[in-house]
Amino acid sequence: MKRSPRTIERRQIQLLAPFNQKIGRFLQFSQQFVVKAGLQSQQRQPLLQISGAPDGTLAAISYIADVVRLRHNSVVERQGKSTPQTALAIPGR
Repeated sequence: MKRSPRTIERRQIQLLAPFNQKIGRFLQFSQQFVVKAGLQSQQRQPLLQISGAPDGTLAAISYIADVVRLRHNSVVERQGKSTPQTALAIPGR
C-alpha cells in the first residue's frame, strides 16, 4: 500500500505528544494569569507579544497583527477593549 505524503507515522505522533501537552499547560497557565490580572482573554496574545517583543522592536498594531496572525482591524478592535490599567501593566514597555 502506497503511503500518502500527509500520513503521519505513529513515532512522529509520539514525539509530538509531549510538546502538545506542554503547550496546553502553558495556555492554561496563561489563561489563569489573565483572569487573575483582570484582563479579557482576547488581550492575552497581543499583550504577550508586546511584552516579549525583541528590544528595539516597535510593537505597533501591524507588528502585533503579524505575530498573532490576525488582520490589522481585528487587533485594533480587540485592543480597543483594553483599559489604561492594562496598558500600564506591560512590563518593560
